[in-house]
This record gives sequence, structure tokens and C-alpha cells, in this order.
Amino acid sequence: MKQEVPPNIQARVHRMAKRIAYRYYWTGDKAEMARDLAQEGLIGYLRSDETDARGLNRDIRRAMVDHLLIDDGALVQDEAGWRVEPSKLGTLRIPPTLAGVLQSRFDALEAPLRRAAQAAAVIGYVFWDAALAAVEPDAGAALPGLEAKGYVVQRGASTLAGAREYAFKHNLLQQSAYDTLLRAAKVEAHARAGAFWRARADPADAADISAAHVRALAEAHFHGMRADAAVWADWFGSRFFAYYSMFAPLRPLADEVLDACERLHGADDARTATALVNVARLMIQARKGDAGPLLERALDIQRRVLPPDHLDVARTLGVVGAWRAGNGAHREAEREFRAALAIRERVLGPDAPLTVMVRQHLAKSVLELGRLDEAEALMRRALDASARTLGDQDPETASLRVSLADVVSRRGDHEAAEAMQREALAVQERVLSADNPEVDLTRWHLANTLLRQRRLDEADSLATRVLERWERFWPAGHEWTAWGFMLLADIALARGEADRAQGFATKGVETLERLDAIDDDALASALVLQARACVARSTPDEAAAPARRALAIRSRRSRDDDPKLVETRELVASLGAGAPT
Repeated sequence: MKQEVPPNIQARVHRMAKRIAYRYYWTGDKAEMARDLAQEGLIGYLRSDETDARGLNRDIRRAMVDHLLIDDGALVQDEAGWRVEPSKLGTLRIPPTLAGVLQSRFDALEAPLRRAAQAAAVIGYVFWDAALAAVEPDAGAALPGLEAKGYVVQRGASTLAGAREYAFKHNLLQQSAYDTLLRAAKVEAHARAGAFWRARADPADAADISAAHVRALAEAHFHGMRADAAVWADWFGSRFFAYYSMFAPLRPLADEVLDACERLHGADDARTATALVNVARLMIQARKGDAGPLLERALDIQRRVLPPDHLDVARTLGVVGAWRAGNGAHREAEREFRAALAIRERVLGPDAPLTVMVRQHLAKSVLELGRLDEAEALMRRALDASARTLGDQDPETASLRVSLADVVSRRGDHEAAEAMQREALAVQERVLSADNPEVDLTRWHLANTLLRQRRLDEADSLATRVLERWERFWPAGHEWTAWGFMLLADIALARGEADRAQGFATKGVETLERLDAIDDDALASALVLQARACVARSTPDEAAAPARRALAIRSRRSRDDDPKLVETRELVASLGAGAPT
């Protein structure tokens, strides 16, 4: 049944209908069109049999609504009328008649302008003269002509340093220009654009990674996957570690690389195994999902298709070890670390940086298992090797010295530990930037050592400064900021400041919960501090819930003889809280 347009909006409907039709065609903003069309009375007019006296053709109107929106489910009619369904606002489909108009307009351009428009279209709706020159060296000279014909516009501010930024006047112009390229020409153009962005995504050092590098990596990924996905996957894998800390923007790229490897190389190829490990590492870093199945599959592939002493096997064993250690399974982690260490010692030698790194991880797991003598021997060997190969003034050597100090402090020699930490800190302050979080991590360790020596004022002051800097560096929260809260809670308990300790412990718990660390030993430690603060405040009833929750976490993660589990079990028993549910 024909729906009449209310008389009071007749003139407005005529104006809006024509504006919406052509604005949609020329901007491709389907979401905006759907919102406009959902207004009362407008749908009925656009689907009516009337011919707009102002020239809006009936067939165009009905195609706009029926074929582009209603058939896609973007506009839905219910008892309340027409409404927009945002999840259905899909990809724009250009009507054939419009495609022909755009094609004719493109064909009318002079040859240099056509080539420039095609090269720009490969880069994207927004493009830069520097990137354009990489795809088509002579295209820059054609930009004034494209501007004069209303094809592109120059933007006032550029998002790429040192380059002028342009955009197609309408995104359908970019799409139509891109569609005129043959497949081989598209591949070659994407390869050139990818090379342009790869050069900007390749930092000299992992510590130099910036937002500009990440943006360039995403652009390089877009073009690399369209030029030669196999080549891109190899390059991406070789640069993965540098970008490891940028796990949030890296994850979707790593997922696409894994899909490409499986499609191009097969499910049982060593390159697919590498891609699996990279995705797993990002899952571990982000605390999202279970990385175990991916690591097991990768290791199974590598053991079948690679020699037993292949360094990729050692790398995967090391990642599996780190994953198990992160889950509190230090006995299993020790096994994986020892297997990785054996391969790297045979292939790379005992002093190679990668060998030293896995020996350090092994020492940390041995330390958590309570074998202090062995942990110290492993850590000293790692430190000596780093000093020989990198030198005493290298940040990696300084980091190993901090790890050794932690072992020494656990053995009760806090003065020796303090001396090592201060020596390492002097190196880091000299060679690293002032706001580098690693420097404050060493200060955090030093504050811990001062706490163990009962130098509470010094420990409190240093820990407070560290936490302030970390909160500025990670305003949304980070595991290290949670460590900062927990250390200050520990110091407050030692000072007899129960209320202050309760506040810091609660902030530590809240920070870790926001990070989804719901089954993490750090969260268990924060909950134990929260329970201890309640006891200190003479509110033992309030201590029962966090203590039981901490015990539940550690019972799932740890062996029965784990020292932290034993300590937590004793706390729960002292509170009469019973077993965790």
C-alpha cells in the first residue's frame, strides 16, 4: 500500500531525497544514508511511484532503498516504523548505471592523469605525494591536473611527515580508478607501495618503535597481502619481535599472516608453524585466549618437518616455557627451557645472546622452584657471558645483573643485592632514555630490596616515584603499575599503616582485573596483600573472601608443594575461611 508523505514535510522530503541520493552516490556513506532515510515519511516517498518534479528518477529512488538498503537488512520496518540496523551496513554496491558514468569520466582523462589516478587509487582513498612517487615516479606532475578536474583535493594538514596529503574527492572515484587496473598491474603497484611503507616500518632498534612505525606496518601489511602474501609473511615474521610489545595493533595482522601461510604453504609447513607461534605470543602478551593449542600444533609441525636442532624449534620451546612459567607451571617450564638451551648451546654456542636469554629464563623458573644455589649459578653464568659478548655497559648486561640481584636477595644477602641493583641502574640511567620504563623497573627492584632491609622511608619514597612515572606512561593501566601498588601496600604493612595498605592492595587488584588477569599469580599476590591488610585493620571477616580467591587461583596453577600455595593455604587456615569454592 502506498504510504503518503505528510503534507507538512513534503517540501523537506523533496529536498532531502535528492540531496541524499547524490550525496550517497558520491561519498559512499551508507550509514549516513540509512539514518537519513529512516526519518518519518521519507521511506514512503522514496518507495512511491511518484516522479519527483525536481528530477529524482523513480527507479533510482527505489534502487537506492530496496536494493542497497532493504535487501541488505540495513533498513528494517517494524511496528514503530523504519529503523536502521547498524550491523547490516555492509559494503557499497555501485549500481551498474553509475559505474558506467564513472568509467566514462575516467576514460575522458588524459593518459598521464589516468596513470596518476590509478597509482593513487592503489595507495587508497587518502594518499601522499611521497607514496605516489614510489608507485608511479612521474605521477606527481599530474596532481595539479587531477585537482583542476575535481578528481582529488589536497588536504591542509598531512598525517605523514614530510609529505603532502591528498584524497579523492569521492571514494567512488578511487574505487572506479582502482577497478580499471589489470590484476598484474595491481600486484606490481601494491608491491611498490608496500616497499615504501616497509621502509618506514623498519626501526633501527626495537626500543625506537613509535606510533608512526605501527601505522606504517599496517599500511605495509595492506599492500603486502595484496602483492605477494608469501613474501609479506616472511618479512613480517622476521620483524615480529621488534613489534612484540605493540601486541594490540599487531594481533589482527598476525592473524591474517597465519591465514595466508596456511593457504599458500599448507597447514603442516614450517612457515605456518612460525606464524602460529607469533599469534600465540601475542595471545600470551595480551592475556587473551589459550595459547597452548597453537604452541602445541606449531611444535608438532616443526618436529616433523625440521631437523631436531633447528633454531625455530628452540624458539618455540622457549615460548612454550615462558607460557608455562606464566601459568605457574615452573617444573614443566624448566623442561622446555632446558631443551631450548641445549639446542642453542649446540648451534649458537654458550655465550650467544639467544643462549644467554633462555638460560636467564631457566634460572628464574629454577628460582621459583626454590633451588636457590642452582638458580644463582645459572644466572651468574648468563651474566658473565653477556659481559663478555656485549660488555658491562650494555643494557642487556644491566638487566641480567638485576635478575642476579633478585636471586641474591632471595638468599638473604640484601646488601649485595642492593649493590648490584645500583650498579645496573647507573648503566641504565646513562644509556637509556630518562622515561624508559625498564629503568624504573630496576628502581622497583631496588625499593623491594630496601623494604627487606627495613629501610622503609627510602623504600616508600622510591616506590612512590616509580609508580607515579608508570601511571603517566600507562594511563590506562599495566601489570607493572599493579606491581607498584602491591609494593606500596607491602611497605605500608611494614610501617603499620593498615588503611593505606588496604587502599594500595585494592588498586592492585582492580588494575589486574581490568587487564583480564583473572587467573594470574600476580592477582593472587594482590589478593593476599588485600587479606593481610584486612587482618592488620582488625577486620578478619573481610579478609576471608580475597584469601579464598587467591587460594583458588594458586590451587589451579601450582603444585601442592609450591611455596606460594603453601603460604596462601596457611593464611586461609588461620582465618578459618575453609577451602576455596
